[in-house]
Amino acid sequence: CVCVCVCVCMCVCVCVLCSCVLMFLCSCVLVFNIFVLHPNNRVSTVQRKLMTTGKDKNVFNIAVNGNFDDCQNLVKTMFADKTFSNDIKMSGVNSINWARIIAQSVYYFYSYFLMEDDKRPINFSVPTGNFGDVYAGYLAKKMGLPINKLIVATNQNDILHRAISKGSYEVENVSETLSPSMDIQVASNFERLLYDLNEGDDLQTIDAMKNIKEEEKHIINQEKLDKIKADRIRNTACNAGS
Repeated sequence: CVCVCVCVCMCVCVCVLCSCVLMFLCSCVLVFNIFVLHPNNRVSTVQRKLMTTGKDKNVFNIAVNGNFDDCQNLVKTMFADKTFSNDIKMSGVNSINWARIIAQSVYYFYSYFLMEDDKRPINFSVPTGNFGDVYAGYLAKKMGLPINKLIVATNQNDILHRAISKGSYEVENVSETLSPSMDIQVASNFERLLYDLNEGDDLQTIDAMKNIKEEEKHIINQEKLDKIKADRIRNTACNAGS
């Protein structure tokens, strides 16, 4: 019997409920060490207590002085250090992990077949920050689910709204709101959409992500904006969570 130690690092503001369920399940399996990152003083009291009052010895909660992007950058930096991440057999359970996206795509099929008239195309409006859930819907549509429109709903941290409507993916200061999972300026899964828009050209995508990291901006040309519109990805910005 081989025991594998897996370091599960999660930016929990994606889904606090999911993180708490994971903490409960994995606390019973001592071959796992679970490290949960959350932005300090940027989650509700109930959320903080759910995540920080567990007594299991293999669950570690870390409050990061910063926002969601700072938590996620720490996780990405650890993944980028191949020696470190391989040595501890590191995995992730937020939407950095492709398996999370695949699992979320099932929700769209399930919701569609709950409709009484499942012959008509359906619209989904998805509150988003990291672009993971809505990207799962995009994949569901690519797999043949008759989705008419995917509406990307943002709060005042509206980088995705600006990117989809104007082609300007430009990082601004994060505004703190009551919806911390939407308080994001660098949406991990938008990279996956860019990869699709680049027709699988990894070098173009690497160059785009380099611009975002170094210059904090990337311009999406009109041809690619037209592709987004052809896929019926729409956007709306509101003050939800403010």
